[in-house]
Amino acid sequence: RLIFLHPFLFALYPVVFLYAQNMHEYTENTLLVPVLLVLFFAAIVFGIIKLFIKDVPKAAIISSGIILLSLSYSRLLEVFATPTTVIGIMIFVLAGGIYGVFHFAKYLLSVNRLLTFLAAFLVLFSLGEIVLFETQTGRIFSKPAQTLETTQKVPVSKDAPDIYYFIFDRYAGAKSLQEEYDFDNSTFFNFLKNKGFYVAENA
Repeated sequence: RLIFLHPFLFALYPVVFLYAQNMHEYTENTLLVPVLLVLFFAAIVFGIIKLFIKDVPKAAIISSGIILLSLSYSRLLEVFATPTTVIGIMIFVLAGGIYGVFHFAKYLLSVNRLLTFLAAFLVLFSLGEIVLFETQTGRIFSKPAQTLETTQKVPVSKDAPDIYYFIFDRYAGAKSLQEEYDFDNSTFFNFLKNKGFYVAENA
C-alpha cells in the first residue's frame, strides 16, 4: 500500500535535496546512480526488518528510522563531533522508536500515513525547485554543447616566451592553509619560485 512507501521516500529525499541545492553545478544525469543506490539501500533495510518482524506497518516505521539515522550520520557528526556520541544517540533514538512501535500498535496506520505525507512533501518540494530551475534555464531540453574542433594552425614565433598560468580551483592560499588547517605549503610555493614562477601570495 502507498502509505508504507515512506522508507523509500525518506531515502530519496537527501539525494534530491542536495541536487536542488547544487543544481547550478550538476545536470540531471547525475541523479540516476545515487537515486538507484539509496532506493536499493531502502529496499535492503525494509526487506531485512520485514523478514524478522513480519509486520509491514511496524517494519516500515522502523525502516524509516534506520534510513533517516543512517543518512543523517555525517550531519550529526558535525554537531556532536565524536562518532561514539553520534552512534550512542542513534541507538537511543532507534530504541525509543522501536519501543513506541510495539507499545502503541493502534496508532501505526496513522503514523505511517503521516510519515508518508511528510516524506512525499519533502521530496516533491525539492523536485518542484528542480523542475522550476530546469524549465526556466531550458537546460533540461537543451542538447549537450558540442566540442569545437580547431583546424586552423596558428603560426608561433620561435622567439616567443613560454608563459604558463596555474590557477588552482578551490585551492586555498598559503595563509589560509596555515591558519585554518595548520598545513605548511611553503615547499610547493618555493618549488614554483625556484622554477621562475611568480606566486600570488595573498590570492
